[in-house]
Amino acid sequence: MAKSPCKDRRVVHVDNRLHSFEYDNAWYETGPASAMCYWSMCNHLAYNDWLRETNKYIYEDLKPHYTEVRARTQAISGGSALPMNLSDRFKQIDDFIKRWESENFKSARPADVFIHPTPMYWMGKIQEVVKYFDKAACYVADLNDIADNAISSPGLSKRSTPPSVKEPPGKGDSWLGNPAGGSAEGGSLSGGTALNVVGLVAIGAAGYFGFKVLTE
Repeated sequence: MAKSPCKDRRVVHVDNRLHSFEYDNAWYETGPASAMCYWSMCNHLAYNDWLRETNKYIYEDLKPHYTEVRARTQAISGGSALPMNLSDRFKQIDDFIKRWESENFKSARPADVFIHPTPMYWMGKIQEVVKYFDKAACYVADLNDIADNAISSPGLSKRSTPPSVKEPPGKGDSWLGNPAGGSAEGGSLSGGTALNVVGLVAIGAAGYFGFKVLTE
């Protein structure tokens, strides 16, 4: 099994220079700015680079992987409803992708530097984006787990096709038999079939009365 991308600084990074401060800090990363900004100076440059890499990871790694694993899971289930735990996991990932899209993050323009000159502002914007990157990597790990384990679970196999109704023996005959060769069109019993039914009822009635005579 491949190493999980969740909380892995080799996955969540910008050109191997900027990293999430949430985990695996290097010795020189003494605070968020030293890990997520160039030379500890948080500005629009670091923000734009984080936005580019996060967007790329979500649309080139997470979303295609989600689409593929979900399609495989549905194919194995034969189109039947997925188990609740799998359905919930897929929904969480789908909601996450939609949430990222609804955020509609925009790259910083030169004018934004003058409107927001403080490093604290850009640090906040960078942290918003990096949280999505972190979460996306963990959802990829979740999809890997589904592909490796949940898909092969016995409860996800295709439902067997229900047995088909067999034709009655003999062309045009019913299961009660039609020795007279009559037609059963229009939903009515043929003459031969009707006689067979009457005979069965008569035999049953005779047997019942005989049993009563012997037991009383």
